[in-house]
Amino acid sequence: LFHSDAIVFISHFKGHQLSGFGGAIKNAGMGCACRAGKLVMHYNVNPQVHEEQCIGCMVCATWCQVKAISKKGTKAFIDPEICTGCGLCIDPCPKGAIRIKWDMASSDMQKRMAEYAFGAIKNKKVLFINFVSDITPECDCFPSSDAPIAQDVGIIISNDPVAADRASYDLINEKAGHDVFKHT
Repeated sequence: LFHSDAIVFISHFKGHQLSGFGGAIKNAGMGCACRAGKLVMHYNVNPQVHEEQCIGCMVCATWCQVKAISKKGTKAFIDPEICTGCGLCIDPCPKGAIRIKWDMASSDMQKRMAEYAFGAIKNKKVLFINFVSDITPECDCFPSSDAPIAQDVGIIISNDPVAADRASYDLINEKAGHDVFKHT
């Protein structure tokens, strides 16, 4: 990517657990970041095991791509030095024992993601294509997601990632009659 003159970004616009929604900016920021960059963006959103709920089944460990989860005694343990904060371990836990500590502002991650997106596209010809269909509440990186939270809108194309995401967001909410991405 560093040596390219132009990039076409194709994004599935949908909900996202931390950024509210994901589209062109998230795709450019996360998609073009190296592993270390992804860690920087997720540095303070590492999942934690709530021991009182953990039954030690280790289903979570089968989803961990970086082998950050091990068994300590009879419970799962997530090593914060290894964990990348991807969150893949959260959904499959049968007891809901793995959760993210939400006392940090998601705006911190959003700012870092936007910085990485800017770095990826700076001085390049770019085109952003958002597919605004099958709009589910969670990111595609999760092993599963709920039913769509909004009607399909179509395809948004722009050379400006902010304009592409704003148009996608506005059209979804206009069709729904309310902000479908607001967490209550």
